[in-house]
Amino acid sequence: MKKILFLLIFITSCNQDMNVQPTACINLIRYYEPSKHNILEPSVLIRIKVKDSSVYKKLERGELKRLIMYSIKKEDQDRFLYNTSKPLIKEGNNFSFIIYTSYFMSNVKYRKNHEEREWEPEKIIKALDGNIGLVFEKDTILATSCGNKKMIIQTINE
Repeated sequence: MKKILFLLIFITSCNQDMNVQPTACINLIRYYEPSKHNILEPSVLIRIKVKDSSVYKKLERGELKRLIMYSIKKEDQDRFLYNTSKPLIKEGNNFSFIIYTSYFMSNVKYRKNHEEREWEPEKIIKALDGNIGLVFEKDTILATSCGNKKMIIQTINE
């Protein structure tokens, strides 16, 4: 009897849908590019929907140490500055992060032997379209696309 019960439990557990929902997903990435006469720094706004209560609480308590943009080369990660001392923008279970960067400015050379590139909107979208790591003290939470993610490039006028 125990063997049959065990076999039944095993079969039903194997037949269940094994789709694992992500604990956090990206639903908006917006790149702000200042106009030529604007003194503001270019920035990227990333909005992440948090589905896990422990991650939500860590963000609320300000435990986030840094963000990793996996679509950007490792040697270029230092061109993206996220200020962890500023409070997060929170709307429901969506958290928004503002990252400052001069990475996409075509007239900025920041490394020896670094070629100057022209960044067209499509190339910026491709460069920003990837997973993001939320780094806490001892773990990193991977945020993937929500599926309905929006990618927007906006010029900031005075």
